[in-house]
Amino acid sequence: MRNKPFVIVDVETTGSNPLLDRIIEIALIRTDGTGEFSSLVNPGRTLPQFISTLTGINDHDLSDASSFDEIAPEVADLLEGAVFVAHNARFDYAIVRNEFKRLGISISAPTLCTVRLSRRLYPKFRKHGLDSIIERNGFSVDQRHRALDDARVVEAFLEIAREEKGEDAYSAAFAQLLKTPSIPSGVAEKMVKDLPAAPGRDKAEAFGHTVSG
Repeated sequence: MRNKPFVIVDVETTGSNPLLDRIIEIALIRTDGTGEFSSLVNPGRTLPQFISTLTGINDHDLSDASSFDEIAPEVADLLEGAVFVAHNARFDYAIVRNEFKRLGISISAPTLCTVRLSRRLYPKFRKHGLDSIIERNGFSVDQRHRALDDARVVEAFLEIAREEKGEDAYSAAFAQLLKTPSIPSGVAEKMVKDLPAAPGRDKAEAFGHTVSG
């Protein structure tokens, strides 16, 4: 696990239900420098007004955007063999996994939540949301609640946490969190237990290789 690359993932969605809502924007950054991707995603439905207000994304922006099935191969390639890292990873992982599931594709990856990492490394702080991390570190963000900008905040947080806490403490926190993964939001425990020992077979048929953690 220690030698696996990390992929920082951020999604903007039509709502907060990972089983029912859809991705409208996704960004992925591999921290080994081998790839980065971001795209608007046409969810095939009208956006709620509060989502447009929050993100600045509207139906017109998404009308010519790719559907998730069109970008799925590139997303899968970036996730291949990596640790899925996100702020509130339970949600991001669940909604990405469900988008693939709608295509008949199974993905599985170890996940690490940077909210939990922040709590472990910075216990003196009461809040660990992305806005709080931005404020306490003085990060500059062009567009908050946009996938790539938010993913870059997470990337910057990881870099500064390593510098401030030192490699040993930083790596130890990662290792401990990866040993105690949380079940993704909206995923029944039975579903996790029933996962195949060799994940990604459906993707092998669809894209020619597998996605596995």
